Amino acid sequence: MPEGYVFVAKGDPYVTRNCKTQSKAQGSVVYMVYDSKGKEQLGIRVKQEVYSHITDLATQTAKDRAKAVLLRDARDQKKAQEVLKETFPKIPAHCAERILKHSFLKGSGRVGRTTTKSAEKKAQLAVEAHLRHEHTSYDSLLDDGAGREDARAAVRNVVQGMKDQWAGKSKIEVYLAGDCSRSRQRSSSSVANR
Repeated sequence: MPEGYVFVAKGDPYVTRNCKTQSKAQGSVVYMVYDSKGKEQLGIRVKQEVYSHITDLATQTAKDRAKAVLLRDARDQKKAQEVLKETFPKIPAHCAERILKHSFLKGSGRVGRTTTKSAEKKAQLAVEAHLRHEHTSYDSLLDDGAGREDARAAVRNVVQGMKDQWAGKSKIEVYLAGDCSRSRQRSSSSVANR
């Protein structure tokens, strides 16, 4: 290890990012540290004084940063809720709540958290996933050995019909279980005969 440098393990984005920024501002070198195979980055090495300064700042600003994160998370959740309701105005409230809790859960890596898609596209994909898993035989098909694409193709029409109804684009009635766990779609002829 270079003299006067310390190892900063990967894991705290605030410390890592600011150690890099401060080092660059001072014109000092930042060393990347990899595992013995050279494949996975383990952290960085920066000058001791840079690391000490940044960890002091991290301690001083921790409460304010945590408060900012909570505000941002609440804003993101409210936005997701608004987009979901705008895109699917007829979605049952209990289903909307389940979708928000599952697909938009922070740190989940699920579709609602991606930054590469528009809010509207995330809502579409989250509803599709919810419908597929909660209201069709999709999971049973997978359990029985069907491939992902075959299982999706098998339930596509049901999912699309339910999406259309929740979006207010269809007159076909979709019957959902009260707990948003399983449902069935009746054909238009059986609905008309009722």
